[in-house]
Amino acid sequence: MADISTPTAFQGCVPGSCQQATHYKLSGSAARGISILAITLFLINASAFIALALTIGKFDPSIMQGGYRVGIWEAAAGLAAFPAMIVLHELLHELAIRSGGARPQYGVLPAHLMFYATAPGYAFRRNACITVEIAPFVVSSVLAIMGLFILQGSIWLPLLTVCASMNVGGAAADLWMISKILRYSTHPILSTKGMASES
Repeated sequence: MADISTPTAFQGCVPGSCQQATHYKLSGSAARGISILAITLFLINASAFIALALTIGKFDPSIMQGGYRVGIWEAAAGLAAFPAMIVLHELLHELAIRSGGARPQYGVLPAHLMFYATAPGYAFRRNACITVEIAPFVVSSVLAIMGLFILQGSIWLPLLTVCASMNVGGAAADLWMISKILRYSTHPILSTKGMASES
């Protein structure tokens, strides 16, 4: 975190007394911490979701044995599911950003293998910013649980389990950002490009 001396011109509903106070930059140590958190969340969610798949999803592991073979359509669906999860994750960020009246932009951090959606120069109040960050985690998790009921006893439940776990693991950076946002009261106005506080 570094102090910013030059105010940023914010769009949106920002009072005239608002100025940029701090700026967060993803450091190497933070990126490593997020990666560890992502792996941990993935493993925890996978364990929990396997249990749910066996109970709510009524999945029978024996159907994976014997003469079952993965065909071309199953393989294609499996390969498509992973980029689809990334797209869905960022689209949910976009919907939350647009609900706040902002126009999202997308980007990628190749060094950290991270994709992101942002709204440069647009300010959100704290709770709205938290909504933007947590939307993919909550919505995709709810959809995954609904999928357990829709795909009960299906051979597709293992793929659903992996996708649901990837979504939770992929939310590690969002949860890291929320931990920063929660340090502030409900009054500050935050931007995806920095931090603004009412003086």
